Amino acid sequence: MGDSIRRAMVLVIVLADALLIAAGSALAGELEAATLVAAQVFTEVPNAVELSFDSSIDLQSVQIIVVGPNGARADDGVSRTTAQGVRSTLLRSGLGDGDYLVAWISGPAGYPPDRFGLQQFTVRGSRLCQPLENGTPLPAGAMCLADPPTGRFGVAVSIDAISVTLALQENEPGSSVALAATVTSAAGEPLVDAEVVFRSLQTKDGAVEPPVLATETAPGVYTATGFGREIGDDGIWAVDVVALGELPITVFFELAGVA
Repeated sequence: MGDSIRRAMVLVIVLADALLIAAGSALAGELEAATLVAAQVFTEVPNAVELSFDSSIDLQSVQIIVVGPNGARADDGVSRTTAQGVRSTLLRSGLGDGDYLVAWISGPAGYPPDRFGLQQFTVRGSRLCQPLENGTPLPAGAMCLADPPTGRFGVAVSIDAISVTLALQENEPGSSVALAATVTSAAGEPLVDAEVVFRSLQTKDGAVEPPVLATETAPGVYTATGFGREIGDDGIWAVDVVALGELPITVFFELAGVA
């Protein structure tokens, strides 16, 4: 792991107003957004992402989420403290050229984050991975990371022996709404103690909304609240599930027409 971290892309987070939201506004109303800073460009995919923080951030509360060019999770699902003031995550195999989004979030699960930051980087000219559909036997590290499956609101979608169903829950008439993901194993048993993240694939006036870490409210049911009622207007949401000891899986859900 030491070699991976030494070769990692290092991003320095500057805690500016554009990258932070206050806890009060996050808990009381709708999800806010931030404008991306200029992208760094690399000629090969980094092995890891490291983010540096000052002492105003509770380092152990920071979750790092890296999204690949196809919208799938590109990190290994684990955020680590690797040095004083440094939080990092390793990147998965099967990654190639394109634009990557790096998000960090901090705050209690179940609500939009108290604090968050968004960075991006681009990879150009790296060794290409092998698309899965080509069917040529290759080492696992040479195969491209698969595109996430896309499903509809309220309909279960299966990937890698995990089934995910996304639903909307209204808190009170006229108030914010909640997203709830029901996650089960291939045998139909609730998948407990997983990490589930909701991500909007839309932008608001060019700004990107931060991911939201859900909380497990019942066995296999993961919920987060604080989303505006326009959430169902032609939106596409990603649900990332990280089961214990497993790499993340991602499912897209189209929410068009949900009232």
